[in-house]
Amino acid sequence: MDKKDYHKQLKKIVRRIYIFCSSIILIIILMLLFFFGYFKKENSLIEDNSFEIFTISNYISALDDSKDNLEIKYGFELFKSTPKYLGPQNGNIEIAYAGNNL
Repeated sequence: MDKKDYHKQLKKIVRRIYIFCSSIILIIILMLLFFFGYFKKENSLIEDNSFEIFTISNYISALDDSKDNLEIKYGFELFKSTPKYLGPQNGNIEIAYAGNNL
């Protein structure tokens, strides 16, 4: 191997080592920036506390007495009172489904 080829090979190796080390340093810098919250995106929906608290009870009480809304009200009451109908507090132990209030 002559001196010219040796220098050419050495330059290739040095260039590859330089690119590899630069890539590692860049990855480390990006990871540090990410972990310390530099890329943190502010979510205005989460921080906005001006919204009104909405519960299903408020929605149900606002319904009128149409046929569909009466079915919705009945289903909500049935869902809400299931432990009363199936649990140990229903008054008739023979129709109690479980001993707990599930």
